[in-house]
Amino acid sequence: ANLSSQWRVANDKLKQSLQEYVKDVAFMDLSSDLCPQLNNCKPVQNGVLYYYDGGHLNILGAQHLAEMIYDLEKKLAKEKL
Repeated sequence: ANLSSQWRVANDKLKQSLQEYVKDVAFMDLSSDLCPQLNNCKPVQNGVLYYYDGGHLNILGAQHLAEMIYDLEKKLAKEKL
């Protein structure tokens, strides 16, 4: 199995577990936003180094992820109004 299918299986299991044990939880899979091609993830995107090593974000990568989550939360909050 390739990385993409392994990633999806792991995320599906996590999502299912969360839904079983935690009420009112949302699962956001941002993997495609961070790495559009999971089998060929680039550590440098738009001239910025986002990864500390092969699978862990550095501070800039974590900040980028936090901004994506914040923007998504704002969008979801507006949709609920």
